[in-house]
Amino acid sequence: MAKTCNASSCIGPVFSKGFCRFHQYLRNDKKAKRIRQFSIKRERINRREYQPQARQFVIDNPVCNIRSPVCSYHAECVNHRKGKDTIKLLLDMSFWEASCFLCNNWIEANHQWAVDRGHKLSRLTIH
Repeated sequence: MAKTCNASSCIGPVFSKGFCRFHQYLRNDKKAKRIRQFSIKRERINRREYQPQARQFVIDNPVCNIRSPVCSYHAECVNHRKGKDTIKLLLDMSFWEASCFLCNNWIEANHQWAVDRGHKLSRLTIH
């Protein structure tokens, strides 16, 4: 006779590790794996090339250039006007502008406002 599922009130046949195919999610022998925020290659570039350049850029440009309604006026980070999808765009300082965290979040929340004022550029067109 086939073994039955360990889940309560289930009489389905065991598929693997004591549970039927519908109750595999109840298994506790598998640990959840953390999903990487960046690839290993991108983490290396962020750490060795981007972070030192970005820190120096903020030191050289201490005032926020965005001036949104929630601005704190002290630059704390870099706004990438064309985005940072590729390594080339990430390291291209011609599309960087100094910003505070509040303005950087304002740009993400108010896309059209940022586009109208030139704080967001299309990465697909040549500027």
